[in-house]
Parts: sequence; structure tokens; C-alpha cells
Amino acid sequence: MGKNSKKEEQKICHGRVKEKKIFDSKSDPYLLARFLEKSIAANNPKFPRSEQQRQRWARDFDLMIRRDKIDADDIAEVIAWSQKDSFWKSNILSGKKVREKYQQLLMRMNS
Repeated sequence: MGKNSKKEEQKICHGRVKEKKIFDSKSDPYLLARFLEKSIAANNPKFPRSEQQRQRWARDFDLMIRRDKIDADDIAEVIAWSQKDSFWKSNILSGKKVREKYQQLLMRMNS
């Protein structure tokens, strides 16, 4: 325990612990996370929900908007479609999966 504790302390002391951005509840990434959460819950009312999960998903959506240059409305449209599709609704259960499968989902949605 002593060795592990020291490593943790060193990480904190040397500033290696990176602070995570907290998304405002009115930001697009957070609203997309809430939308995905509600859409999944409509299919599975027992799906676990938490603020930590919403923040993690918001980070994924933030990357989609900033890095991938995808409009928030386009992301929302793909989320809505994926949660109505019999195959994708059981496979798209996180912001990470939306980002990972976005292009594939978009192509299927438009076909």
C-alpha cells in the first residue's frame, strides 16, 4: 500500500493529474449527452444514468463538434435515428460509440 500511495501522491504533487472539463448543462455537448441518455432510456427504462456518465459522453460530443467538425444538429439527428433502428438501438449506448460509428450511422440513415 505504501508504494502505491507514494506513486499517487507524486502524480498529484508533480501536476500529472489532468483536471477534466465540466460541461455546463446548457452546452451543446451536454445537451447531446442528455438527449442520448433519454433516447436510450425510452428503449430501456432501467438503463443506468448518472452525471458522471453525462459528463463523459459530453466530452465525446465535444470532440465530435470541435475536432471532427460535425454540427450538433447533425449529431442529434443521427442519435435519434440510431435509437429508432432495430439493430443500432442496442449497439449505440454511449457517446463514445456515437463518435466511433458516426459515419457508418450517417450512411445507413441516408440510404
